[in-house]
Amino acid sequence: MTMFASQSRTQSFPAYASRSSRKASGSGGGLLRDLFAATIMLAGVFGCGSLIYALFNGLPAATTTASEPGAATEPLPSWVEYGKPLQMFALQSPEFGREPRLYEGRRHRTGNGRQDVLTYGAIPGEGPFLRLSLYRIGSEPAPQAAFFVDLARQASQAGLSVTRSAQPVAMAAKFGTFETADVVLARGNTSAACLAFRLDASDVEFRISGFACGTDRAPDRAQLACIIDRLDLVSGSGDPQLLRFFTAAEQARAKTCAPRGAGARASWLDPAGTAPSLRNGPQVARVP
Repeated sequence: MTMFASQSRTQSFPAYASRSSRKASGSGGGLLRDLFAATIMLAGVFGCGSLIYALFNGLPAATTTASEPGAATEPLPSWVEYGKPLQMFALQSPEFGREPRLYEGRRHRTGNGRQDVLTYGAIPGEGPFLRLSLYRIGSEPAPQAAFFVDLARQASQAGLSVTRSAQPVAMAAKFGTFETADVVLARGNTSAACLAFRLDASDVEFRISGFACGTDRAPDRAQLACIIDRLDLVSGSGDPQLLRFFTAAEQARAKTCAPRGAGARASWLDPAGTAPSLRNGPQVARVP
């Protein structure tokens, strides 16, 4: 009897285990279904949230049209370049060539100021180099930068860099007293000894600045002053104030400078050239 009971209990265990297994299996299936349903619900919630966020916050700025109030637009450049500028200035300079290699002009978009740049020669190049900037200030703000800061900016505009500079020295010319400094300009592995110059005629809002470079030596200030004295205003009928400024400057031309158009054939900036004689004055020695 004991054996029978033991056998009965032994045989009944698999049946209990089977029932337990089926019950656990049924519970597990329900749990999986619940988890799956919860996952679908959460995905729907997050999906709708992402869609709403994208609709209200994720649109790119490009969808805003320029016609809408507050639309973002690219700022226009301050200066407008002339394709073929009307030449306002001329310089008779046989030392650098009869005509500039490049004549550039641009106008300030809002202030109407104008800047003309005359470029003779090039660095590197076989002959001398002159870059002359003429700025007629309009109503735009035009604060005057420090001399060497201005020189570095102008050199950069010409694709050059100032590698060395000396202390400024005053130079008199028909337009007034210039700031000048011996500098070395460089482009790549090529460098040139130059004379930087600047005049701020604040009474007429007019600025003259630039660089003059020889082939193997810095120019002479006295001769450079005579070259600048040859600068003419050829199209200034619309600017009577600037026309009066040039007319008055012509009366102040140095007596020692030769007349316009009387330059020597051999350039004083060339290594083999000699400095042209000054009228009623001695030869001017070059700066070594």
